Amino acid sequence: MARPWESSRNRPRPGSKATSVEIPAILAIVLIVAGVWSLVVWPQFLKRVMKDPRARDAAGKATKFLTVHVVLVTISMVLGLATAGIGIAGLIA
Repeated sequence: MARPWESSRNRPRPGSKATSVEIPAILAIVLIVAGVWSLVVWPQFLKRVMKDPRARDAAGKATKFLTVHVVLVTISMVLGLATAGIGIAGLIA
């Protein structure tokens, strides 16, 4: 039985490897919106974290609080960019 998200023309033949998957346009748009959301929201969050008094110690050095949040924001933005990219690829494929 075919899965709703799989197109019969893109279904691999037995013994062959799948090279692409067709994404319905509505799901591609959801991926793009989710990716853009991450790319817009996370930098604003980082700006607020950097202003937080817990971000720097008395000597002005970055604390673990800041380091953890920079890593969190970086990973989230990379995933957001990948999500948007997959959505865009799904629309043009």
